[in-house]
Amino acid sequence: MQNKFLRFLAPLFVLCVVFSAHAAETGASALELVGKGIRTKTVVFFNVNVYEAQFLVSDKPAFMSSLKSGTPMAALAKTDKAELRLKFLRNVSAGKIETSFRDGLEANKISPKTPNMKAFLKVIEDSPEFDEGKTVVLTGNIKEGTIVYTDTAGKATTMKVGTADVLNLFSIWFGTPADGGLEKLKSALLGKAE
Repeated sequence: MQNKFLRFLAPLFVLCVVFSAHAAETGASALELVGKGIRTKTVVFFNVNVYEAQFLVSDKPAFMSSLKSGTPMAALAKTDKAELRLKFLRNVSAGKIETSFRDGLEANKISPKTPNMKAFLKVIEDSPEFDEGKTVVLTGNIKEGTIVYTDTAGKATTMKVGTADVLNLFSIWFGTPADGGLEKLKSALLGKAE
């Protein structure tokens, strides 16, 4: 009986160690959930679910207070760390995700051709496929100006891009929405009921 119990606990211990390593690298342990929602995309007249997103910040009360008196981007600018976790609900090619992110940047009048944006989009393009059930994580340390992108295989890539470009990347979700699906998701991520 004791051996069965230990065999049951062993995978849980491994999971805790892996999560702790990720948390130490990205600062995830100190983050609080603000909101979550489903990213939809219209494909041939039908709305399809693409991914479930969760939005976390390092100081939720301060973020929510800043949000009441300003825009989501202004509130993000006052935050130390922010994170988006995207769990895919269908298989999507890396090329389609890269194009979607590019569209989000362009909707916010941010050139995807600057060195930092090109480097980030190249990491997305070179990522393993975004398969159903897989998760990617985008952690921004706004104060330090770094982005940690963790792909579907768990590989973390850290990029020093500067505070402005960390905010530029988060504008895909919190700036001007590129389409109606992102507009609904933005509201949900900010903890607003639909």
